[in-house]
Amino acid sequence: MALLNTPEIGRRHSLFSNPDRHITDSSSLGVLRGPSLEDYDIDDPNEPSTLTLNIGGKIFKTYAQTLSKLRSVKIDEICSRARKSELFFDRNPEVFAAILDYCRYSELHLPRNVCVLVCRKELAFWGVNESLISDCCKKYLMDCTNEIQLQESLYAEFIRLRPKKACDAKNTRERIYNLLHHPETSTAAKVWAAFYYILVLVSVGSIFLSTVPQCRVPVSSEQLPPFYQSDHDHDNHSLSKRSLDDDPGGVPVVNLTHFTHPIFSAVYSSDYILQQMETNSKIRMMVTTKVVPALEFLDMVCMIYFTLEFIARVITVPSRLRMFMHFFTWCDLMYLIPVWILWIGQLIDPSFWRAPENITYFVFLEFLIVARVLALFRVANQYKALRILILSMKASLGEILLLLVFVMLAMIVYSSLIYCVEIFIVGSMDNMFEGLWWSIITMTTVGYGDMVPKSGMGYLVACICALTGIILIGMPVPIITSNFHKYYGFRNTREEVAQPSPSQETNVVSPTRNEPD
Repeated sequence: MALLNTPEIGRRHSLFSNPDRHITDSSSLGVLRGPSLEDYDIDDPNEPSTLTLNIGGKIFKTYAQTLSKLRSVKIDEICSRARKSELFFDRNPEVFAAILDYCRYSELHLPRNVCVLVCRKELAFWGVNESLISDCCKKYLMDCTNEIQLQESLYAEFIRLRPKKACDAKNTRERIYNLLHHPETSTAAKVWAAFYYILVLVSVGSIFLSTVPQCRVPVSSEQLPPFYQSDHDHDNHSLSKRSLDDDPGGVPVVNLTHFTHPIFSAVYSSDYILQQMETNSKIRMMVTTKVVPALEFLDMVCMIYFTLEFIARVITVPSRLRMFMHFFTWCDLMYLIPVWILWIGQLIDPSFWRAPENITYFVFLEFLIVARVLALFRVANQYKALRILILSMKASLGEILLLLVFVMLAMIVYSSLIYCVEIFIVGSMDNMFEGLWWSIITMTTVGYGDMVPKSGMGYLVACICALTGIILIGMPVPIITSNFHKYYGFRNTREEVAQPSPSQETNVVSPTRNEPD
């Protein structure tokens, strides 16, 4: 062509034909080089055919030979239609530009200003395998994909827990279910939830007060078996009528050393508890006393309410199987069933549970009733922030398990060291099991002071142990905090998006899909 004979074009042609005279070799700098002018024979009559592609309103002109380097059905179809003046595709031009660059430079880089989901859809449309993505962009792709999956899982979690409004409920069963589970659905649900919260707090307070001797009274004589009376009390002067001042804890003293009941020797657990009654004022108070009538009445009201509420939840819940797979359901059963067992047994025989053969079960059921405090977790489950905290802890489970492994290894190491350095000190770290207790208390910086080193080397080991604990325990805290803030921010974003303003609702336009030519 005559155009190349001009001086200016000739100088440019010499520049491209001798690039090493003017610039550093691109291979040494790691710079991507595309085809230069010398790669194209402009005077060749058999010049490769060019394609003009209109991708989403942006014009791309390239050689069919360049585009054919990407082996895909869609690209082959485009090359076969190369004689057409212009091909239009209503697709994203940014991603297509990256695909075209891959055909030129054999490296696929994702545009950062396009969502990963859009990139994946475009790559799938053009028939490009994701394995062709360059390493520098693979981490970006995986990070964005993991974040999207996390958001979808959180969205599914909140959608599953999102209640229907009272006006949207189809039948009475759904209305009752929303009333019991979702206070935000109606005013009646809020009142019911407030009443439930009050009763939970009253019930928990009753449990705490029941452990105070001043809030308990001796059981009646018919509730104590005859052999609970001492030898000199055969004149029907019941032990339960003794003064509470006979015992420093305010509980009547019971002398059981002279009993020869066959059950005592047959059942070790009952024998152990009866022996504990002689020396342990807490066990003695549990068996020989009961709560004051006012607390007993409050307990009865709370338990009847909780039982009716539980039955209503079982009847109205959409999936009973999912309900009984839930942790809070078993928490409710854990304190409801023991209460009714105790009440039924007491109605049958007032002294049934305090008989020697049943006293073990009585103490065990009393322990289970304390599980009533777990109802607080069900109350707290109504707050989304707590659910976010639980989800963030689940997401950080791997880091927490790794922390536990490191802490256990450190406990083993430092318990061995402290035992070795304190072996010549009498009364200090008698065995390595005591060293395990000492090491965990030291690493958590609790420092009860019940076990302390007494030698110089012991002090040194203690210092290193404490510093190790600070480092180990402090590592997962930022991860958990970061997950919590990320989850909490996502929840707030979802709530804002889920509640559009009236003006936004009226201006929504349904998207239409344009087919390619």
